Amino acid sequence: MLVKNVQKWVRNLSLCLLLSITSYFSYFFSQNRFENQDTYSFKHSLSFLQSFQKFDNFSVLNYCVIRNKFFCSPSVGVGVNRTFYQQRFFPQFQVGFGYKVLSFKKMTILPEINVIFSSFSTIERHYFSSLQAGYIFQYGNKIILVHRLNAGLLNERFKNTLGSISSANTIDWQFSLGIGYAFN
Repeated sequence: MLVKNVQKWVRNLSLCLLLSITSYFSYFFSQNRFENQDTYSFKHSLSFLQSFQKFDNFSVLNYCVIRNKFFCSPSVGVGVNRTFYQQRFFPQFQVGFGYKVLSFKKMTILPEINVIFSSFSTIERHYFSSLQAGYIFQYGNKIILVHRLNAGLLNERFKNTLGSISSANTIDWQFSLGIGYAFN
């Protein structure tokens, strides 16, 4: 009974996440340009971050696209400790959405809400999903320094000794530092 409820919750969460991402991207790419805006309304950057989190530290490849004042930041990473030292592959997928609040010549502050999914296998597979709020700080023109700080709720799911799926909720955090390249 508990397994069916968890599977139903995961399916509903996935559907809601898919619908919200689809509606966000349709709004994100359909905005009209304003007359006082720069020639480049899209700003792209690719960065490599070292992310320190509750369960592991991750090496992350982050792509950030900013259009007008909205941004989307998908990331792919791998847990260093579990993957390389414990020989258990620990991938992470992250998507952040937000709004550019402050922007100076070389500095940008972007509050964000992000969703993180990760999983690793011991005897059984453990699944982690997290919803966090925080900010991204970028400094530089072409070569940029990136700092990200987020905190939020973490849900961990795994099979217990009785064979049913258990779920645990806790507080999660993320502190990242890295360097990147801005394309325009």
